[in-house]
Amino acid sequence: MMGDQPALIRPASTMEAAEIAAVQTTVWRSTYGGTIPAAFLDADAQDRRIAHWQTVLEFARSDHTLVVAERNSSIVGFVHAGTELDRRKIFALYVLEPLHGTGIGQLLLDSVLIDEPTELWVACNNHRAVAFYRRNGFVPDGTAEDFPGISGFVTIRMMRNNNFHLDDD
Repeated sequence: MMGDQPALIRPASTMEAAEIAAVQTTVWRSTYGGTIPAAFLDADAQDRRIAHWQTVLEFARSDHTLVVAERNSSIVGFVHAGTELDRRKIFALYVLEPLHGTGIGQLLLDSVLIDEPTELWVACNNHRAVAFYRRNGFVPDGTAEDFPGISGFVTIRMMRNNNFHLDDD
């Protein structure tokens, strides 16, 4: 298919907002279904995500990157990173659940990491994601807050300094 690479990693195109939103909604349903209000998982939520990703893609900032993972001509994951308030951030990284553990998430993360301190927010009860980010040098900085609009759905901020490098072994 693509050598030993589990997916094609490439910049998102402006026409892919709906597919990106579908991946995000699907991941939220499989990861958080039954633990958060249905309004974050329904068709209206997906429509709001489509509008969000259309805006991100149409008004792309030079300091932001949106990269997708493609397999068999379908988007199966994506990552959005950039600068906000003079801080490097990963705003979103999602991979469809059947492809967890295939290396796609790592390829996406690697595609946006630069040699600069970076932060992200992750649900504290998403142990798989927290472990993934820890393996990549991110550590919780002690800051936690409820996800906007979901009381009790706690997210934590994780930080990565600029001199972290994965071991080669």
